[in-house]
Amino acid sequence: MKQKIIHQVFFKIDKEMSDYPLFIENQNKWIEWCNKNGYEYKFHTETNIDKYLINDELRDFYTSLRNDWLRVDFIRYLIINQEGGIYIDLDIHLNTKGDEAFSNYLDNRDILVSLDLKNKFCNCLFGFPKGSIQSLIDFAIKQTKEKSNIEIYNVWKGRYLLHSTGASMFAKWCRSKKIEKCNILNDYIINGWTGTWVESLVNKKVSKKK
Repeated sequence: MKQKIIHQVFFKIDKEMSDYPLFIENQNKWIEWCNKNGYEYKFHTETNIDKYLINDELRDFYTSLRNDWLRVDFIRYLIINQEGGIYIDLDIHLNTKGDEAFSNYLDNRDILVSLDLKNKFCNCLFGFPKGSIQSLIDFAIKQTKEKSNIEIYNVWKGRYLLHSTGASMFAKWCRSKKIEKCNILNDYIINGWTGTWVESLVNKKVSKKK
């Protein structure tokens, strides 16, 4: 990767980070991996992301999003575009053969995109060079505004997230850009697929920006 940075994000929505032992365990594993392999580790929360809202348009859009789950999706795109490197969900960790092998794999790639259980592009792990995904940000804004005007998405809260800032929107953008599928990536990682956002949305515990 051109920028040797691992980024992870956690927003306190329903629970504290301490309520997710898996997240803490995986975070520590990635910090250790970064220290071994010459990567910088950056951890982002809702309290330290203002520097990525670099203009009024982005700030207004970010604060207008319906809940923090959409913000967690959107902010990861801003972070990678402005700093480069790799974003990794907290429920993902390397498998037993993934340490040095993963580092060697990254040395030969400038773009990295994970796949979901259906072999579709997924925004749970992705890496791009600094300044290269402005079109993704623009596409996320466009899709969110379009979906916000469709009444059924007031009921389909999960689909709204996926289709506006989430994984389905991301996959659509990847296909439009003819991004190469990183099929071998799953040989190095284990994804817990915790889906914490699903429980929150189903239970209607969504936080609104004040």
